[in-house]
Amino acid sequence: MLRSLFRDGFGLRSYGGMVASKRWYGKAESFVFHPDDMVSKLPEWAGSDREALVYQSIEDFVPSSMLTLNGAIYNAPVRMDLVQASVRWQRCRWRAGTASTQDRSEVSRSGKKPWPQKGMGRARHGTRRSPLFVGGGVVHGPKPRDYSFPLPRMVWRNALRSVLSMKYANGRLWVIETPELSTYKTRNFEKAIDKLRWRSAIFIDDAPYGQ
Repeated sequence: MLRSLFRDGFGLRSYGGMVASKRWYGKAESFVFHPDDMVSKLPEWAGSDREALVYQSIEDFVPSSMLTLNGAIYNAPVRMDLVQASVRWQRCRWRAGTASTQDRSEVSRSGKKPWPQKGMGRARHGTRRSPLFVGGGVVHGPKPRDYSFPLPRMVWRNALRSVLSMKYANGRLWVIETPELSTYKTRNFEKAIDKLRWRSAIFIDDAPYGQ
C-alpha cells in the first residue's frame, strides 16, 4: 500500500467526518488498518488539524463540503527512512521465495570417475556432478526461504502518517463523499479517472472488509 501511495493520485472516501481506511491481506497473515489505531494517544509532535474539500463523486467532481482531518495523521513529520523500511517490509512479505537450485548431491548425473586418477595428463576429478562441469551442481545457490521479517508496529504507523501528510501537502489527496457511479462499467470508471487526469490512484474505503 505505501508503495502505491507514491504514485500520482490518492483518493479517500469519507463518512461522518471519519476518513476511510484501507484493508488488504499479506502472504503470511491478514493485516487490517484503521485510522483510529494511530490516534489513540495524541503525540506531542502532532500538528494542527487540516481542512480538506469533500467532492461529491468521481463523475461529479465538484466540492460539496469541508472536512477536518486529524493533525496526528495528516500533519505529521515526514520520515522517509521509515517509509523506505515499510516498503521493503511489504515487498519482502510478497516475495514467493521459491527459487531453488540443485547442489552436487541432488543433480542426476553419473557418479563414476570420469577418467583415471593418473596417466591422462588431465586434472583429477571424481565425478561429473562436480560444479566444475557443465550440468553439475550449483555452489551456494538459492533455496526456498521466507524473506519476511518483523517490523515494529509504530514504524509502519509513522510511515503511513508520513505518506498521508506528504500527499496532503503536495495536493494529491482527495476526499470523495460517495463512490457511486451512474453505471457500474469499467470503461465508464476509466473515463472518469482519465477526465481527472489521474495517472494512477488508490481508493481507500471505510466499509468493513470490502463490503
